Parts: sequence; C-alpha cells; structure tokens
Amino acid sequence: MTYFAVSQSGVINKLELPNDDIKVLVDNHPVDNISEVSISLFNATDQDFDDVLVDLIFSPIGGKLPALIQPNVTTSKEFFSEVPWRSDSDGLHVGYNFKILNRNTQPALLGNYFFLGATAPELKVFVIKKGLSAERLEIGKSVSGSLFTYVWVSLLSFIGVSILFWSMFILGIKSAKYYGRIFPIGAIKTGDSRRV
Repeated sequence: MTYFAVSQSGVINKLELPNDDIKVLVDNHPVDNISEVSISLFNATDQDFDDVLVDLIFSPIGGKLPALIQPNVTTSKEFFSEVPWRSDSDGLHVGYNFKILNRNTQPALLGNYFFLGATAPELKVFVIKKGLSAERLEIGKSVSGSLFTYVWVSLLSFIGVSILFWSMFILGIKSAKYYGRIFPIGAIKTGDSRRV
C-alpha cells in the first residue's frame, strides 16, 4: 500500500479588527486554532485484498494526545467499517477495517482529519495484513515499482485517450467536408459576400 499525507497547522487566520472581539467556537467552546491532516491511501499493488485493517496513528503533541474534532472520510462506507478509536503511548489510533481493498487508481481511503490546536500531529499508517505494509510517498523521492506501474498505466491511458480524441476530431472534419459544412480555405476570398 502507498499513501500521501499532508498536514496543515493553524488553518484559521484570525482577523484583527479594532474594537471587535472575534471568537472561533467548537461545541460552544472558544478555540485558538484548528489543524488538519489529509491522507490518500492507494492499493497500487497487483492484487486485490480482503479483511485489511488500516490503522492511522496521530502522534502526541507536547506529550498530549491530539484532540480530534472530526474525521471527514469521503470513501464510500460500503467498503469499510470504522474501528473504535483508542489511544496509547504512540498516540491516537483511528482504524478502518476494509472488507475489500481492490487495486485501483482511485484512493481506497481518502480522509481529512481536523484537530484542536495550532500544530498538526504527525501521522503514521500501518496496514495489518500478512504480506502488506504502508509506504509513505514524499514529493521528489523515488517510488516503488507498483506506483511506477500505476504512473505508466496512467500515462498510457492518457496517450490512448488523446489518440481517440484526435481520431474522432479528424473523422469529424472529414465527414463535415463530405457533407459540405466545411469549405476549403481557398473558397473564401477577401471581399466575397457569401455567408459561410
């Protein structure tokens, strides 16, 4: 499994207006700031899997567990079930048990996690299934063979779609010429009063 993770600390930029007191409230309690961690997990292998447990671990900040306000997972819930959150010395564990984890170019898990505080926690991802592991991909670093295959398949798909598009475009021009809808360039002269 491969994943991308991006964190953004201090999402809220408070306006400083004279004579105004601006407050941000979460559950009717004022907060100083909110941070966000986003993840996209892919099955870029050449196999499909079933009963895969994905464990997201959000690390402690300053010795305290991160306060998760809300997870926002946009993956269809028909493919997984949520595992109850738990915490230990490693941090806050948010888990998902995937019934089926098919190889796909779309993310198997796509989620945004919002936390109280100006500092976003670090994220570690563990895939609990014999023979599987999670590899974090960083921009600018080399990628595994499975992702390399994914990139090649994407590139070949793009080339195929481009060829199909241009073929249809050229056939469209030829059929339009056949039916008289497109005039040769030489047929229109300057000063010609005919409407095209």
